[in-house]
Amino acid sequence: MDFEGAFLAWTALAIFIPLALSVAVPGVYRTWVEYRSRSKALDVLRVYAEKGQEPPASVMAALAVAGRSADQPAGASAPPSMFPRPTREHHMAHLAGRVVCAVGAVGIAWWRWPDDGNPGPLVIWAVVIAIFFTGGVAARLVGVFTTPSGRLRDER
Repeated sequence: MDFEGAFLAWTALAIFIPLALSVAVPGVYRTWVEYRSRSKALDVLRVYAEKGQEPPASVMAALAVAGRSADQPAGASAPPSMFPRPTREHHMAHLAGRVVCAVGAVGIAWWRWPDDGNPGPLVIWAVVIAIFFTGGVAARLVGVFTTPSGRLRDER
């Protein structure tokens, strides 16, 4: 591998590893925060169960906010949360960004494809990134078609 190919490969790694982490870390953090809040809610209920008492209504209301289920029906009144449920509009915004990234990566691969048919590291990375964002497009399309709109019914 020549110097230019190695430089492009390392530059691609330096750019796209942080990019991939910036996508993965918020999801992991959200899952961890939800797990911790539900586990603390169970600890509180366990204390009342060990005492043989029924928790007061104010404690149950506070635990309902902390342990709000992610699969709560759309029509139910949801308490405020640090991470609100994604709406159709949320999925559409992310879908648009991922389509742009996928098309851009395909454009880079097409633009830098050599005449001899032997792709270099930049082309290979562009194809991998295009595949990554295309998978994200597919996931967001599922979200678009299965998630209710965030608008109130009276505003339609």
